[in-house]
Amino acid sequence: MKRQSAIPLAVLGLAAALALPACSGSGQPGPQHTSAGYDAALNAVVNPSTHRGGTIIFDNSAAPDSTDPGNTYYAFTWNTVRLYGRTLVTYKSAPGAAGLQLAPDLATSLGQVSDHGLAWTYHLKPGIKFEDGTPVTSQDVKYAVERSYAKDVLPGGPSYFQLLLNDPAYPGPYKDKTPGKMGLTSITTPDTATIVFHLQRPFADFDYVAALPQTVPVPPSKDTGVNYQRHPVSTGPYMFASYQLNKQSTLVKTRTGTRPPTPTATSSPP
Repeated sequence: MKRQSAIPLAVLGLAAALALPACSGSGQPGPQHTSAGYDAALNAVVNPSTHRGGTIIFDNSAAPDSTDPGNTYYAFTWNTVRLYGRTLVTYKSAPGAAGLQLAPDLATSLGQVSDHGLAWTYHLKPGIKFEDGTPVTSQDVKYAVERSYAKDVLPGGPSYFQLLLNDPAYPGPYKDKTPGKMGLTSITTPDTATIVFHLQRPFADFDYVAALPQTVPVPPSKDTGVNYQRHPVSTGPYMFASYQLNKQSTLVKTRTGTRPPTPTATSSPP
């Protein structure tokens, strides 16, 4: 997986940016800070602060390939997805070597391996909700992965699940005729909090695959295919307030209480 090393490095910059006071909407002066050297945030938190509230602006050099977690392959977009989408597994939000380490996110732990390395099981943490307060279930995670098979609709994401799981010929949910569009047999959901991936052959690094944005839950009833990028349903600290395609997105704090309160984030290409 050639992009693994790019993920935590970009996350470090994001974590450092979130630590800055940025522009405060409270009218109170923020803490003093010093200028940082080139790539300083790769190995340390730059200008740490306990200040809360305000607005953070990310001025990107290019538009994202897609804000749909299931249809993106840009490393910087994968990091931005962390603002509004939670994956089964993630990378620690920490500078330096610690940011290279995997940690559970939606899941209670890293994957549990069985059946001679052919089955990977994850259990969801309780209380995780979508932005509208609807509980996240294992079926929502399965559906999100199923979308990655629909390359005729969502061609931009990686194909690791198709390469590793048992039924690579699955056509994706948009052509799935089974009840609930849950016809991907290589993923089973014994209950609403358990998801099991069945592999063609053992793959010891499957936790890295579970960290892909394609495991960000998607409620089937809210999926709009290629247009889902206009408002991905949030499971993270932010949710979309508005999005001008390829121009600007404004995210605000979610109200479901699944993560600590965080400032407003605005992102736009120059």
